[in-house]
Amino acid sequence: MRPPSTLPATPPVFPLFRMARALVNPHHAHQRQTRCASSGAAVAEAPPTAAAAEAAPPAQQLLPASWPGLHAWRAAGRDVRTVWGAKGPIPATAATAAELGPGAAAVAASERAADAAPLPASLAECARAVLLTQDPLGKAALTHRAWRAWCDGQLPLGTAEALQGLPARPAKPELVPPRQIPSMDKSPLPKTVYMLHNLAHVELNAIDLAWDTVLRFSACGLPEAFYADFARVADDESRHLSWCLQRLEELGYGYGCMPAHNLLWEGAEASAGDLGARLAIVPMSQEARGLDAGDRLAKRLVGMGDNRTAAIVRRIALEERAHVAVGVTWFSAICQALGTEPGAAFRRLLLDYCPGLLKGPFNDGERALVGLQPELYDVRLWPEAEAEAAAAAVAAAAAAEREGRPHTVAASAAGAAAAMLPLADERQMRQLAARLGALLGLEAGSAGMI
Repeated sequence: MRPPSTLPATPPVFPLFRMARALVNPHHAHQRQTRCASSGAAVAEAPPTAAAAEAAPPAQQLLPASWPGLHAWRAAGRDVRTVWGAKGPIPATAATAAELGPGAAAVAASERAADAAPLPASLAECARAVLLTQDPLGKAALTHRAWRAWCDGQLPLGTAEALQGLPARPAKPELVPPRQIPSMDKSPLPKTVYMLHNLAHVELNAIDLAWDTVLRFSACGLPEAFYADFARVADDESRHLSWCLQRLEELGYGYGCMPAHNLLWEGAEASAGDLGARLAIVPMSQEARGLDAGDRLAKRLVGMGDNRTAAIVRRIALEERAHVAVGVTWFSAICQALGTEPGAAFRRLLLDYCPGLLKGPFNDGERALVGLQPELYDVRLWPEAEAEAAAAAVAAAAAAEREGRPHTVAASAAGAAAAMLPLADERQMRQLAARLGALLGLEAGSAGMI
C-alpha cells in the first residue's frame, strides 16, 4: 500500500467542471517582460463571453477554465477604471472635476500615494504588505500597484512569511458576532447605505482573502498561473471596494458607520493549512455568495430608487463570475492531479470545515454558468448518508451563529483526516506541484519546495 502522502501514478480525467487541459504557460509562451495581454487597456464594458474568449490569445485559451469567459478575463489587460463615473467605471485620471467628488478624489489620492511609495521586492511580499495595510483605500491602491508591476514583469513571485492572525483593519467598523449587528429594519442608517456598507465590507475582506492565498501558498511551487489568477482577483476586488467607498461618500456616509462581522476571515483561518479547503471555502463558496445575492440586491436597490448603487452592484456581480471560476478550475485541476473525484472532495471539505456555507438560497443558474453544479452544494442532491450528515452540520452551524460562536472549524480542529492537501506535508505539496506542471504544461513558481 502506498503512503497516504504519495500521489497516484496515473490520475483519471474528471469532466465534472468541463476543464480544458493546458499545453503551454501563457506567461512564458510569448515574452517574459509583459504578463498581461495589454498593460494599459481596460477590459470591455460587458462581462467576458464565450465569443470574447475565442478572441483571446491562443496561449490564454489553453489554460484550464470551467467557464469560457475565464479565458477573456485572463487575457484582458489591467482594468484601471477605479472610480465610478456618470455612466459607469472610468479611470481616475479620466474623471472630470464634476465626477471627482470627495469619494472619487480620495481614490485618486490613494493611487498617487501608492505610486510614490517603494514597492516590495516580490509578489508574495506585496501580498503581505497589503494584508498589513490598515487603510481600505490604501489596500486597494497598493494592490493595483503590485498587479501593474507583476503584469509589466517587474516582480518575481518570491516567497514571504504568512500572516498570523487578522489582517490590518481600520479602527472602525467594530467587528462583532453577526447577531449583534442590527437588522436593516432596526438600523438607523438608510437601507441603501446599510446594504452598500455590507458590500464594502465583503469587498475589503475579498482583497485580503485573495492576497492571503497568494502569500500562504507562495512557497509551494505551484504553477505561476495559479498565483497570477489570485493576484488578478485581488485587483478586481480592489476596484469593487473603491466603487463602494466612493458611493458611500456620495451618500454622506463612510466605511465604519455600522458594525460588521468577521465570518469571511474565519473561512480563511479554517483553510489556512489546506490548499484544497482554501479553494472549496473561499472562491467556490464565499465568492459564490456574490452570485447568489447580486441580482436580488440590485433589484432591491432599483426598487428603492437608487439606480446608481444598483449599477455598481450589477457590475460587481458580473465580475464575480471569474473569481468563482478560478476556484472551480484550480480545484478541478488539483483533484485531477491527486486522482480524487472533485464532488466527493468538495462535499467532505465543506462538511468538515464550513458547513454553514451549505445553507441557501442559491442562484443555481449563475453558479452552473461558471462550472459550480448543484450536485456539489445542494445537500438534497447528495448521497443519503452525506445528506443526513450535512443537515445536522448545517443545523449546528446555525445554532452556533445564533449563540455568537464561530461556525467554521479551525484547521487544527478538523484533524489530519479531513485535510485534502495539508500545507505542512511538504512531500505531498512537492508532488502536487510537479504533477500540475506536467498535467497542465505550466511552469512552477520561481521559488519554493521545488
